[in-house]
Amino acid sequence: MHVEVLSVFVLSVFLGFFDVKSFLFVFLLIIFSRFTIFSQNGSLRLSLDVEPEMLDAEFWISMSDEAEKIRLGHEEIVGLNKKSMEIKRDGKKTILFNLAEFNSISESDLFQLTLSECFGRKWYRKSILDEPVCCTSEYWNSLFEKTGINALKDSEVLIEPKKAVCNKRTDMRIVPSDEEFSANGYDWYNDINQESSLLFNDPVLMLFCSKNEEWCFVCSEYDYGWVKSDSIALSSDNDFEKRLYFLTEENGSFVTVTESLYIIPSGDLTASVDGKKVYTELRMGERFFCTEWETVQVYFSEDRFPFCSYAVEIPFRKEDGTLGTAYAAVPVSAVCSGFLPFTVKNILTLAFKCLGQAYSWGGKNGLRDCSSMVIEIYRCMGFQLPRNSSEQALFPAKSIKIDGASGYEQRTVLLNGIMPGAVLKIPGHVMLYLGSSDERHYVIHSTSGYYESEEDIAAGKLMNVNSVCVTSLDMLMGNGKTLLESVSSVLFY
Repeated sequence: MHVEVLSVFVLSVFLGFFDVKSFLFVFLLIIFSRFTIFSQNGSLRLSLDVEPEMLDAEFWISMSDEAEKIRLGHEEIVGLNKKSMEIKRDGKKTILFNLAEFNSISESDLFQLTLSECFGRKWYRKSILDEPVCCTSEYWNSLFEKTGINALKDSEVLIEPKKAVCNKRTDMRIVPSDEEFSANGYDWYNDINQESSLLFNDPVLMLFCSKNEEWCFVCSEYDYGWVKSDSIALSSDNDFEKRLYFLTEENGSFVTVTESLYIIPSGDLTASVDGKKVYTELRMGERFFCTEWETVQVYFSEDRFPFCSYAVEIPFRKEDGTLGTAYAAVPVSAVCSGFLPFTVKNILTLAFKCLGQAYSWGGKNGLRDCSSMVIEIYRCMGFQLPRNSSEQALFPAKSIKIDGASGYEQRTVLLNGIMPGAVLKIPGHVMLYLGSSDERHYVIHSTSGYYESEEDIAAGKLMNVNSVCVTSLDMLMGNGKTLLESVSSVLFY
């Protein structure tokens, strides 16, 4: 604020007046201009209480005396990943699936599994005239009849899963449809049919393929769901299992993508043997095997010998639906060898690479929601976090549960002792803690929106941010509480 006062003084001297009314007028004019430039009405949209310098990761990294301290070693992280596969939510399914131990499932159980997520829910879809139509039982029955899954309803025959690999980043759907669904008939930005997104080169188990072979029902490390058949490729036991070993390999044999998005130029990618298109978009947290340049240079043009780049294996789906391998040159600026060290500096550096990008429920269309952003950042350091925010809170890290009755002062004192990069959990949402400035606490998160005042809540004026952004914890939720008042737990290391 002292900058504004100094500006008023200088301008007053320049204009030759010092009376109180004129001084106040110029002061308010400058404050208004500042708000216009750095708020939702100006050229750079920022949340209230956020200054432009706060958009630089180094601003927050410099505040930490231990920004480069390794918080956990790789073996410790591997141990946490293994423990997470034993933790159950509500006494039911584990928060992460151990695909190596998945043997079989009965056809009737699979039938129930595919239907359980939609029947009984009030979903809306768009009619031909774009009017919202409530989905009925007849609609769901018709949808699933097309897949042929109904034939499994009363069968106790055991299904042995087929091993596969994602040959692109793909959307995992709750029901086998590309249609967008809404929970209320008017919010179409968040497609509630989106279960999750599967990362490029991740292993999955295929449990069922639809009659027209358009959709497959799969099990990933995160959950069950429907994916497009052309987004996975059937693999050998060896190709499948070595992708599970990413969790235990430390470095040297693979790289992890550390850019938000890196697109392989056509000249740096070999053509597949059967002409099939190879997916070229690499996203943060995805992992790919390395190979020796001597064995693959023959596939590249003699006009370019890529220096400071890794020779990387890129999976693709061959015409017969099985796994093929292409090769690409990927620069060291886009990836790291193995995993990054688990430090505050690395967490925040990765988080700010996502800044300003669009929010998307369930990570649809290659974007991120709150929990997928956290997953992809922590994957770069070897963590295998659960998919949903409620399950991430159960990950076996150090955790502080915050009593709902805890006051503002108590919560402030607590956060003052938390490392930047810690995961803050509120109902239905997770955020990465950045630190404090001018006695306010700040986070970076992929958020759908918030309210800026109690008047906005009363008027139903939600700020539809739908972006990865920096905000203070003083932003309001629909129940009138601030983000700070709503924090229910903190995960840190």
